[in-house]
Amino acid sequence: MADNRIYFTRFTIVPGKVSFRCRRVMDGKEIVNHYYFKFNIPALPSDTTVALVLIDLMKDLNVFQDIFIDLYVPNVALTAIRDLYRNRNPGEATTITCRSKPRAQTRLFARPPKQREHASQNPYALLFSGGIDSLAAHYLFENIPLISIEWGDKYQREKTMFENFDPFIIRTNIRNFAPILHMPSIAMLLKDFLGFSHIITGDVFEASPHEEQRFASTETQTCGIEETGVVEEHPIYFANEIITLMVVTHYCIDQVPLSLASCANEKTEKRFRKDLIAKTIYQNWGLSPNFEVSAPPDRPSLYGYCFARDYLSLYFAKMLGKDLVTTYIKIPESVVDHIEQSDFSFAFFEKYDQRFLYCIPQNLRDSVIIRLRGAGIYSFDAHDWDEYREIVKILETRWSISSP
Repeated sequence: MADNRIYFTRFTIVPGKVSFRCRRVMDGKEIVNHYYFKFNIPALPSDTTVALVLIDLMKDLNVFQDIFIDLYVPNVALTAIRDLYRNRNPGEATTITCRSKPRAQTRLFARPPKQREHASQNPYALLFSGGIDSLAAHYLFENIPLISIEWGDKYQREKTMFENFDPFIIRTNIRNFAPILHMPSIAMLLKDFLGFSHIITGDVFEASPHEEQRFASTETQTCGIEETGVVEEHPIYFANEIITLMVVTHYCIDQVPLSLASCANEKTEKRFRKDLIAKTIYQNWGLSPNFEVSAPPDRPSLYGYCFARDYLSLYFAKMLGKDLVTTYIKIPESVVDHIEQSDFSFAFFEKYDQRFLYCIPQNLRDSVIIRLRGAGIYSFDAHDWDEYREIVKILETRWSISSP
């Protein structure tokens, strides 16, 4: 059995900053890193909050047999931390320990000045990158505080966009801590300062877990960090990337070029996909483009390996034609021919599936539906359902889905 241990020590937690040392011992090899979180506000997360965030960020790392966090965590919270880790790694014997007494620094800042004065009456906060999907969430869920994560030079394109919206910013160098980072967990570092109890993400249908199963299912997807006292919400799971671009184009068309540029680098599949969606919407709405479609990736993606990509390729084949869609994905000729010869309007791609409105918190649902209608976005009608089922028939040759 591998001998994997991890130690979080040398913490500095002061208003506006958290830093620490991380030492990993894996199969006898030692790796040491120093990480930090810096805030543009004098937020002071509690030791318990920091410990919970670190454990949550570890969920995509290899299992550790020994975890030590040099922070004082009360017994009740420590039990929650242990349960959180063990629930994600069932059957593994892991020892998780924290320090037994509060740090001197903790006592010094036990009651930081003005910490509670900044607590908002708004129970929600939106994780905001400035990309199309989170920008759409911003305009659908008005007057919700924004939290942005600044990753550094490689992601300067995001900062160029999100800083225009005056968000609360967390600057960090922790990007290389794990293969995948749970960004809502990082946002949790501001919960004690801002007072929110729900963190909203801009994740859409294509970004949802097991999206091909969700395509024809109404099962609730549970994904949360309730152990921290905050519920993670994905209220625009009902929308696809076409709908979010429609929302942004309607409510803030001047922001479209900068938001597209913030999504991904040029010549990537994601950037080209977003640009094609914008091109289609502008074309359908008779708008003069205020952006240029970026160059396609050097190689088109393969069909049958990503459900969301296959799903959107059918829309592109209908709206933009075979020549353009094949620069994006190697879609089978039989599928393209089927689409081109059909009388499908594909209007349902620009509407929402009302089965998934449960994703929107009930107290916000009515106002979101009004905002969607303002952008010309409505729910499926009977004709949309007929076309939807026909598309399922095309997709089910590659994916294990069934018609609703």
